[in-house]
Amino acid sequence: MCSYSGNTVEAVQALTEVDPRQVWLAVSSGGRLEQKAHSSHIPFLNLPGGYPPRAAVGFSLGAMHRLFQRVFDFHDPDIAKWPLKRLREDADRYANLSRDENPALDLAVKLVDRTPVIYTCDGLLGPALAFRLRAQLAENSKVWSHASDLPELAHNEVEAFAHLAQVLPPPMVMFLGGWATAGTFADPRGPMEEMLMKMGVATMRLDPNELFGDTGGRLEHGIRLMLLLDAATVFLAILRAEDPMEIPKITGLKNLLTGS
Repeated sequence: MCSYSGNTVEAVQALTEVDPRQVWLAVSSGGRLEQKAHSSHIPFLNLPGGYPPRAAVGFSLGAMHRLFQRVFDFHDPDIAKWPLKRLREDADRYANLSRDENPALDLAVKLVDRTPVIYTCDGLLGPALAFRLRAQLAENSKVWSHASDLPELAHNEVEAFAHLAQVLPPPMVMFLGGWATAGTFADPRGPMEEMLMKMGVATMRLDPNELFGDTGGRLEHGIRLMLLLDAATVFLAILRAEDPMEIPKITGLKNLLTGS
């Protein structure tokens, strides 16, 4: 059972309702999950605290990978391919305040006064990255966005493209990921970009092969692309004069739900 804050309603409720003998470990930085684990004598792993959950994904992923390896003798060869050195280099690059040298800042500038429309191109990593990007845009940047998946959207959503030109703020269609189904489905990005351009809708590609080169595998590309997108949403918040760490609407909704 894992919840970074330890107060995720669904995780706490699940731990409350399940037989403690069926839970071999609880993971959090504290909160009610830790309290419940201790009271039920469930083994507990304490993560470093003090971070917004959306900024602490590395703690949870790293801990779960290592735990599966230690407890179940599970060997994942891909864990040795985590591009830690490249991620550190990327993080240093994203700290640069020059738009020409910082692709995260450049992306954020392009998204100012835009409605992000995220079209994923990689069925394995794309939907997960799109879901996280939408969450980061909402929580960090306070920006609403839309997402859909290729090739499925080419069968239906494309028919409503004319309405994209009516959306305000004007949309920016982002093709997220590389085209991973070559030989099975024809790559529709070029024709779709042409259609959208004729309607006056701006587009961009966020293809990891183009951003990072084709030497890394899917795991490396996915993690590095996630870091790029996360950094862009923080810059976008700053450009919009928003505090990326504060979540007043979420807090207000939770207070209404709990009556506090």
